[in-house]
Amino acid sequence: MQIEYFYEKYDENVGSVYTPCGREIMRKAEDMEFCDVVDAQTVYHEMTDYKDDDNYKRFTECLDRSNKVIIYGLYGFYPGDIANIYEIIMEV
Repeated sequence: MQIEYFYEKYDENVGSVYTPCGREIMRKAEDMEFCDVVDAQTVYHEMTDYKDDDNYKRFTECLDRSNKVIIYGLYGFYPGDIANIYEIIMEV
């Protein structure tokens, strides 16, 4: 099993910006308002505008290999805030 972590920040110019990170991001998960266990298709369905860069490509590669995704998130956030933290669990 392999676990990858990403956080999503909202940028008012490009939409969601996905950034890979280490498991230390889980300290910030304590401050989030909800937690949900979903599959990759659910994550893709909820995505709208995003910055299409190398980090986004890595995010989608991990999603495509995932068994499940745990999302920690906020209901309301401002540009620059961490909107969601993704814990992507993959079989190796």
